[in-house]
Amino acid sequence: MEKVKLTRELRVLALAVLAGMAIGIGGVLYLTLENKVVGALMFTVGLYAICAHGLNLFTGKVGYLVNKPVSYLITLLESWVGNLCGTYLAAFAVRQTRIKGEDVIKETCMEISERYEIKFLEIGADKDHVHFLVQSVPNYSPAQLVKIMKSITAREVFRRCPEVKKKLWGGNLWSSGYYVSTVSEQGNEKVIANYVKNQGDEYRKLYRNNEMEGQMNLYDYE
Repeated sequence: MEKVKLTRELRVLALAVLAGMAIGIGGVLYLTLENKVVGALMFTVGLYAICAHGLNLFTGKVGYLVNKPVSYLITLLESWVGNLCGTYLAAFAVRQTRIKGEDVIKETCMEISERYEIKFLEIGADKDHVHFLVQSVPNYSPAQLVKIMKSITAREVFRRCPEVKKKLWGGNLWSSGYYVSTVSEQGNEKVIANYVKNQGDEYRKLYRNNEMEGQMNLYDYE
């Protein structure tokens, strides 16, 4: 008897997880697609799959609470937990398939290195900043270097991650301002490192050129 009850509860939970995944994928498609009519249609497909296969959706079952015994609360709880887990799994799976803006920036910088005389020694990101440690030739002024990096990376991010532009104020990836300083063996590495450190506390190294021996690291100084 206990084994039968446990099997039933596991089945309720499993059907709730599947329902959560269906509604999660439908919701992601609705929010992602530019055409909201198509997005709504995809969301409807998710709801249809739930109804057609008898999956357990909390919002569909809670309406029957008034006519059910107290033990029905356990089914509702299982449905809610299952829906939550299923939605999380769907969102996690979709996120893994998406191209991240940071990856696009890193890959684009490698392409810039091949086209221009600009060598990226380190690329790092903070909450709303990106830091580049580059080596180039005197032919390029600092303003030219910034223009090349900003224009090409922005173009590629918007091309490969169109959803990014919708989230930006004014539709611009980069602000008009920037900070530039030079580095030499006897120069001001510590000044630059401190500047990067003071920009925030979530610095993440996206790329490091380990072939360039003797070059500083943006976080070499504490």
